[in-house]
Amino acid sequence: MPIGIAAFILCIKFLPDTDRGRTPALDLLGMILAPIAFSMLAYGVSEGGTSWTSATTLTGVIVGGVALILFIIVELRHQNPLLELRVLKSSDFSRGIILAWVSQVALFGAMILIPR
Repeated sequence: MPIGIAAFILCIKFLPDTDRGRTPALDLLGMILAPIAFSMLAYGVSEGGTSWTSATTLTGVIVGGVALILFIIVELRHQNPLLELRVLKSSDFSRGIILAWVSQVALFGAMILIPR
């Protein structure tokens, strides 16, 4: 208990006083579009294992693609986006993401190619 009291007194004395600003607005449209885009794209690719020309596959890929494009547009225009896409302007970061993506495809791509 004495250590806690001493820590509390030291915190009051030495820690800076922070100003609590306004809470940033939620990106509601991004919160709606992201799950639709990612789940529909995953569903469309999953259904593509049976037939890439079936209605369910095409619906999943098209709806997911449109939702993904809308999501990207919304995120680039929002002040406090759900997913900060502006970090991709950094070439080092972008190359790292591409390298990680290629590695994941190489490691786990065989799971998609193996028939059910």
